[in-house]
Amino acid sequence: MTIATADEFRAYVREMITAMPDPGPGPVVDKVLSNISAKEAKVALEVTLRDYVRELINEAARSARREPVLHHGDDGRVFVSKMVAASWLERTLATQLHAGDRWRFLRDCGVTDLEAAAVSRESQADALRVEADRWRRLAAALAEHSCAIVAELPEQTLREILGGTP
Repeated sequence: MTIATADEFRAYVREMITAMPDPGPGPVVDKVLSNISAKEAKVALEVTLRDYVRELINEAARSARREPVLHHGDDGRVFVSKMVAASWLERTLATQLHAGDRWRFLRDCGVTDLEAAAVSRESQADALRVEADRWRRLAAALAEHSCAIVAELPEQTLREILGGTP
């Protein structure tokens, strides 16, 4: 397989993860790098660097985003500094979100983009609820079996909760 695009690179990494019996970041990276050419490594670097930069931009936007500062006047009135409010709004509108098949700034999103982002987050929330339920069931099993850690649980209990097959 020749890797010439970001999608091809991601597909290749997914194949490696699936093919490895106990994938971890280090072994997967080592395996990928040992099997690709210098030209393909350049594609890999572009993909990972782009993802990393996007992550840093989002992290900076999240840390900079704050609610407007409320000021209390001597007469009891509460007001927002126009400069602070404008800065907060500017930072908030610069938030990037994945909408459908691309990343967009909140200020540039339309109805379709926002609906796609909402559907995506609802799907993620559903998956997280399923995972949270699994962890609660494991915690209950630990108490029921008087175990200190998950590895002490009976194999059958682990299979029932984690969905493994014999």
